[in-house]
Parts: sequence; structure tokens; C-alpha cells
Amino acid sequence: MPWTLPRTWVTNEIPTAALFNTHIRDNESYLKSAVSAQIIITAAGMWPTITEGCAALTQIETAANKQNLKVLDFDAATVEYAQCTIPAMPSDWDGGTLTAQFIWTADDITTNSVVWCVRMRSYADNEGIDAAWGAANTVADANGGASYTIRISAATSAITAAGTPAGGELLQIEIYRYATDAADTLTVDARLLGVIFTYTRN
Repeated sequence: MPWTLPRTWVTNEIPTAALFNTHIRDNESYLKSAVSAQIIITAAGMWPTITEGCAALTQIETAANKQNLKVLDFDAATVEYAQCTIPAMPSDWDGGTLTAQFIWTADDITTNSVVWCVRMRSYADNEGIDAAWGAANTVADANGGASYTIRISAATSAITAAGTPAGGELLQIEIYRYATDAADTLTVDARLLGVIFTYTRN
């Protein structure tokens, strides 16, 4: 169980095995199981798919202060895709579900929304690559009402990667804008900057 109260140590007291087991080892296990971790992939680490891919990676620059950003543009009318690879998930991944948050922007002054989607496949050694994806999960996020504001979506619901997910496995990820969904109302390209993936440590 977690260490909920500080212990007052007595001068020259020798810690016993029982004290270590109760207050240190139990707390280490609790903290490790309770803490999630994140993997962040920028647009520069993704690529348009060969079939129905988004626009190629491009660099944009702001007018006044000259910030330069790498973005992937997703069309407002057509569903377009990008993918990325995590060659080996961290060894402390519990193999369970993940969530995703999308960081994006748009040259638009409305508060209309984009619907982002993601699905995954986990691969162990000697598994065939051409295998079915897991179920896609979506999140809708509204534009900020001004051109080129940073948008960070809420997290998707829990995403289950297809395969037999485990720490150390290759994780293939597909991201797309669900432009034909009724909730996707932004009429210009959504410019993806990156995605935050959150997983639970074992």
C-alpha cells in the first residue's frame, strides 16, 4: 500500500526488513503502477500513406516573429491518412490501452471542429506485417477562433492495439482526419503538429 504518512526516524535507529518491506518496496510498486508515461511524435516523424495520404510534410513560418513549424495538412473534404512507427515500445509498457491527444493548428478564424482518428497494430518478433488494425478511436476538437492558434485536443478514449501488445514490440500507428464525419466542420486544412500517446507502466 502507499506510504501515506511520513515516518519520524529515531537517531541511530536501524531500519528493519519489515520497515523496508512496508514503507519502501510497497511504495515503489504503488508508484510504478500508478504512473503513466508519454511518447510524443511530431509531424516530422510521420509520413503520408501511399494510398489516400495527407499532404507531404511542409514547413510554415509565422509572419511577424518567424516561428517555423513542420506540419502535415489534412483535407477538409476527403479522409486522408498518415502513419508513424515506434520501432520498440518501452519495456515498461504494460501492453494495455493507450490514449492520444492531437496538437494542431489551422489558418481559420472560426471555432469549427476537426475529428481526429487513430488506430494501431503491435508486432512481436516473426509476426507478419500485413495484418489488420485495431479499432479506431476518435476525438473532436474545436478551432480556437483565431488563425494559427495552438490546439491540443482532449484525449481519445482507450485505444487497443491489434496483435498481442507487450513492452518491446514494434507499434505501427495510423492517424487520419475523419473529414466526412458530421462533427468535422472545419472547412480548411487541419495542420497536424504532433500527437501525444499516453500508456500505463507495469
